[in-house]
Amino acid sequence: MIKLTVEQVARLAGGVAFGEGEVVSIAIDSRKVIPGSLYIAIKGQRLDGHAFIGEACEHGAAAVMAHSDCECAVPVVRVDDTTKALLRFAGAYRDMFSPFLIALTGSVGKTSTKDMTYCALAESRKTIKTDGNLNNHIGMPLNLLRLDETVEAAVIEMGMSARGEISRLTRAAKPDAAIITNIGISHIGLLGSRREILNAKMEIVEGMKPGGTLILNGDDDMLSGVAEPEGIRIIRYSLLGEGDVSAEILREGDNHSEVRIKTASGEYDMVVPAGGRHNVYNALGAFTAASVAGADPLSAIRGIGKFRPAAMRQSVYEKGGVTVIEDCYNAAPDSMSAALSLLSRTGGGRRVAVLSDMVELGDYSPAAHERVGREAASVADLLMIYGNFAADYERGFNSVDGRRGMVEIFPDKAALTQALKETLREGDAVLFKASRAQRLEEVIEKVFPAEERE
Repeated sequence: MIKLTVEQVARLAGGVAFGEGEVVSIAIDSRKVIPGSLYIAIKGQRLDGHAFIGEACEHGAAAVMAHSDCECAVPVVRVDDTTKALLRFAGAYRDMFSPFLIALTGSVGKTSTKDMTYCALAESRKTIKTDGNLNNHIGMPLNLLRLDETVEAAVIEMGMSARGEISRLTRAAKPDAAIITNIGISHIGLLGSRREILNAKMEIVEGMKPGGTLILNGDDDMLSGVAEPEGIRIIRYSLLGEGDVSAEILREGDNHSEVRIKTASGEYDMVVPAGGRHNVYNALGAFTAASVAGADPLSAIRGIGKFRPAAMRQSVYEKGGVTVIEDCYNAAPDSMSAALSLLSRTGGGRRVAVLSDMVELGDYSPAAHERVGREAASVADLLMIYGNFAADYERGFNSVDGRRGMVEIFPDKAALTQALKETLREGDAVLFKASRAQRLEEVIEKVFPAEERE
């Protein structure tokens, strides 16, 4: 963030300044305040940041933004609601700069596509991206507030669980282009149908600049029929040869795919440094977005080649002769299918799938877990499961005639861990996949201690 006066902050946030001073950074966690920070007291579900204003000041806060009365020795920006003011502040701050901003959403693949798009653009220009998973109404504004006059491009991820959420985010970010990776059933328990999920994702165009570009996965059955919104052009990417940008997979390995991209301007060969067809889609979306942003195709391809999966997101490595696919950050039926597909092409020995619950699927949960169980039946020599929906996985697995292997349910992670220690042997490939709430990485840490994984 550039240096701002307290008066400027108040004007941008729609508040009133009490006192004078300057701020050079933002913090919403009092423990992360540094000298010169503007501390914004966010009221959350569990904690109220107003209770930590004193601690923030002790750590060097130069000013405070609050919506409740507070006594402190530094200037205060008083607003009606700090959460709403943060988004308003970030949106007004974004207007001060002119990076090529790409917004991104989708049911699965958002983060990998974001990271690949960043790699594609960062090869030739100064680029920022969403830190980690900060993609909601609090996290996204913090990313916008990292802009300054030197930033030439920004890749901003937008998440949602209800209608209206992406609308608010995109109106603050004002993207030049946007990517929608796919429409799955994540959050279907809250939204009710894939059509409603599509409608929620399409809100991303509501803040787009006139003449902007919407980049869609043309092979997704919901996105393939989307009509061009007024004033917005659509570009589709495809592995089936029907997109404006298409690709052919030449060769697939455990940790990479070799791809030939076809565009109106020519053909290009690219190595996607992550296994699985879903990662080819992610890379193709990133390449398309970089091209829309004006990046040289060869430069974008070099950048994508430097991509590395984020922690716990389909990281593939070998330990003690066992190939491990660690994919514990999140899970939905579509990402489960992608992970099982990767497992099916990994290793030459037994294939073991270690699965636990997918969340936020509402009434669809039993059917969704049963579907994944059926898919696992053609891939896994051994399906090892625990969690609230283990019986649904098992029912799906056992419903398949001629299933590849066997299934076993465990009462808890301790029992699962012990069984894995006794079961895994050299030559096996093992997939760990579940929603973040299940913390399946704790099993990995015990089966493959840190000193063995380094």
